[in-house]
Amino acid sequence: MSTTTSAAPDSTAPSVPANPVATAVSSTQINLGWSASTDNIAVSSYEVYRDNVKVATVTTTSYGDATRSPSSTYYYYVKARDTAGNVSAASVTVSATTFAQVSVTGSIHGTITSSSGTPVYLAKIVVIKDGVNRSKKTYYTDSFGAFSIQNLAPGTYKLTYSAKSHISQNETVVIDSTTTDISKNIILQRR
Repeated sequence: MSTTTSAAPDSTAPSVPANPVATAVSSTQINLGWSASTDNIAVSSYEVYRDNVKVATVTTTSYGDATRSPSSTYYYYVKARDTAGNVSAASVTVSATTFAQVSVTGSIHGTITSSSGTPVYLAKIVVIKDGVNRSKKTYYTDSFGAFSIQNLAPGTYKLTYSAKSHISQNETVVIDSTTTDISKNIILQRR
């Protein structure tokens, strides 16, 4: 009669993940990194906790936590798991604060002149943002034909320029983080 002995089950947990570092990289993302754990068999994954709630299981020693809120502080720790399901104790807790939301606003300014070269006083500029009529705002030129439209949030704007005895004119202007100050000099044709 022969007997076989089976190996004792693995009950040794991996070492605690060391040197965790949390770094805010934007107003909505924090990147987390740590040193690899060791195990008597093999480390299979890492569990990432944010504010005491498990948010991810990863096989690398880093994690990017996106879609966070601006100007907010988050707390993280990591646990290592081995192939037998043993889990290490938690790493030290680290924190990071996301950046403040960048508020981008733009402006459109310029002049409106008649095709005869004279400034158009009280020319009307109707501005509609992203095709939504309820966002419509109206501006007028001064006695020099000048206008200035301030504090425009990022988006696509349709501008309609019109004046009495002139043919109206439309154009589309985009305000984004790279184009925030737009100069327009408009010439309206007389009827």
